[in-house]
Amino acid sequence: MWMEECKAHWRGVISTDAMLDSMPKATTEDDACIAKIVELGQSALDRARQSRDELDAINAAIHPRPRKNGDKRKARKRNEQSLVKTMTTYFADITQNFDDAHKPYFRDSHAELIPCVDDPEEHDLAPELCGTRPGIAADHRLTWREIGFVAEIKDNLHIIVKRTGLDKRARDQQTDPDDKDCNEDEDGSKDDEDGDVDHGDTDPAEYRLTQGKEGSEAYVQLAKSARNMLLASGGLYVYLLFIVGRAAHIVRYDRSGWTATPPIYWSEEKTILPRFLLRLYNPPEGPQNSPGRMLGDDFTISPLTEKEKMALQAALDRKENSYASDLAQVDGDLTERSVSMIAVQFVDGSDGGRQHQLVHCFTFGQPLWVSHGLFGRATKVIRVVLECDLNSDNPTIYALKDSWREGCRRPEVDYYDVVDDYRRKNAEFVSGLGPSKSVAKCHGSIDLSLTLANSAPRTSAKWDCGSHRTTSVSHLGERARDLIRYHTRSLLTPIGVRAERFKCVRDVVSIVFEGLMDAWIADLAGVRHRDISDGNVMVDKVLRSGFLLDYDYAEFSPEGLAAFAELSKDRARQDDHLYQNIDKSLKEITGTPPFLALELAFDTGVAHGAHHDIESFYWLLIWIILRHTPPEFHGHSPYKFAELFGFHSPDKKNTWITQNECIGPPNSPLRSLTLQWVLEVKEQNRVVAPTLEQLSPSLADDTDSSGEESDSAPVEPAKPPKKMAFRSVHKFIKKRLAVKGWDTMPHDCWVEYIPPSSHRTTAIRQHDARALKAL
Repeated sequence: MWMEECKAHWRGVISTDAMLDSMPKATTEDDACIAKIVELGQSALDRARQSRDELDAINAAIHPRPRKNGDKRKARKRNEQSLVKTMTTYFADITQNFDDAHKPYFRDSHAELIPCVDDPEEHDLAPELCGTRPGIAADHRLTWREIGFVAEIKDNLHIIVKRTGLDKRARDQQTDPDDKDCNEDEDGSKDDEDGDVDHGDTDPAEYRLTQGKEGSEAYVQLAKSARNMLLASGGLYVYLLFIVGRAAHIVRYDRSGWTATPPIYWSEEKTILPRFLLRLYNPPEGPQNSPGRMLGDDFTISPLTEKEKMALQAALDRKENSYASDLAQVDGDLTERSVSMIAVQFVDGSDGGRQHQLVHCFTFGQPLWVSHGLFGRATKVIRVVLECDLNSDNPTIYALKDSWREGCRRPEVDYYDVVDDYRRKNAEFVSGLGPSKSVAKCHGSIDLSLTLANSAPRTSAKWDCGSHRTTSVSHLGERARDLIRYHTRSLLTPIGVRAERFKCVRDVVSIVFEGLMDAWIADLAGVRHRDISDGNVMVDKVLRSGFLLDYDYAEFSPEGLAAFAELSKDRARQDDHLYQNIDKSLKEITGTPPFLALELAFDTGVAHGAHHDIESFYWLLIWIILRHTPPEFHGHSPYKFAELFGFHSPDKKNTWITQNECIGPPNSPLRSLTLQWVLEVKEQNRVVAPTLEQLSPSLADDTDSSGEESDSAPVEPAKPPKKMAFRSVHKFIKKRLAVKGWDTMPHDCWVEYIPPSSHRTTAIRQHDARALKAL
């Protein structure tokens, strides 16, 4: 997966000058400053060059071409360890005059396993060379929170290789030059054994990403370090270094992708690495110029003082229903890692319009959600209290959603606004759908890459807007418009928990039902949600009701777009390309794979309709029950959940509905509800048989081969699929929830889901087969 992600988000080689230009100059940077740094590192650089010469001589004399891969690896490892030591000394020398507020320490870390950040599925890493964040002691035990710089160092293993004549032929013939044993460059030189080519000039167009196995593993290792650094620091982008022999590549990662420079020959181009480290550890003057800060940090986030932490804790203690004490039992110290984050709250303006008021949000507790990927939206949701509410008797708790919106997506707040406006204008109809329930609302949203307009400033705050949009794709021309990501924050209520945490089966069905009601109202407002999933149908623990949230992948219908244009004319004129080609946008496949409607999962090219969202709610209910109840309750084999949802295969789901499968104890309301719903899903996914005219027009005549009329009866055409409608599904679920029998179902059947390993699943199947044979 990592290798595919890195390849998919590789944005190409850019010039060294362009890479350095992406780093603002340090305030102390001038020619004299750079010359002084070069002078400080000269002796270490000379030793590194001499060491490299000696290693090259040894390799040429003893291991010109090692016969065994094991010999090659041993030679490489020995050379790499020597290079790590010399480069560690070199980096320490050229940063020795940095002031204490911006001074890092470098050390050989190839033998230190550093635990991965917040993802138990990822293994620990041991980068060859690490630089600490400013102010961290040299002997401090390293975690990713303390690491500000990583260099992966290889002896002769390239991640960026020079293009060859074979590259051009491969593009024409759809072959891979790295699949060959040994490739020739245009000048007759040979590749190394991984298919990588010796570097020549430094023109970016002459280079490409390696496709050799070992080189690919090396850039995956680099990407994993970048991911951990971004997650630990909450940064916007990060720079790393890849050193191979006498050459180095500066590598930059942001949420849209990654780029790298051509080879930088560090022993000859003496000013580049000193300039790189000076800019990395010395951000420009302003709010960035604070102790412990580095280039790439998010300067709209700042640590709380002890006084602010005490005020936050006091506000939480005043929250009703023992809120703070109950949460502390789960999350521990609520303010230990609290920070202040800049956001926006919507307020009423003097002219009756909506204004944007900058606010400071104080975070507390553990995050509600963190996306662990390196690329993409990078969504993080955390509880916050507004600084202006700290003295309130019962302060409002918001969910602050921090994410990176892709350029081809509309701002999520647009959809919240249209749905909220529809609810206000149709309050009587909405209240008639069911009892009062929780509703997701957006109380403020800001695009940090834009200068705030229509603001009612309560507090002053400045930041570099350009840092809050990704730049790794900016050189891609027209494609860049849709691929650039923009850093956004939204204030949402209520705080939700997942439906699967509720142990009463009827409660779970009610939660899914209430989420479906929200999707119906959104559809009536002209908003198609398009991403129904376990993380987007949540529960308000106070009111014990479900609600639908997260409109990141939503789309307007033509009616919704018209409603939005009327509601917010100013915003409707921004980003005009986002408000065109709705039909094309609706045909994009969006959603979470386990819950995707079958017609979309089979990629039929149809537009995403309301009936697809309704089907996703069905799969969500089946997903929760199969995942969190034992086989004796749901009535299927122990591996049915993994079989149905584990590999996101639409064929398994198709078999499920074809056989009219349902779940729950016999004669229970759950079983009758899921039976009725699966029949509806089956009707929706009925395959229409082709007509005779479609198969062969010549066979469609009413005459036989002799020219006489046929006596056979006309073939009845198959019934077309019947799309589900919100009104009818709402009606039958509401009716089923009202019947007796829910209380007689077991209430203690909830189980924690443990993913079965492949061998365990195989063993279960073999056991079942033996039992069946014995019968």
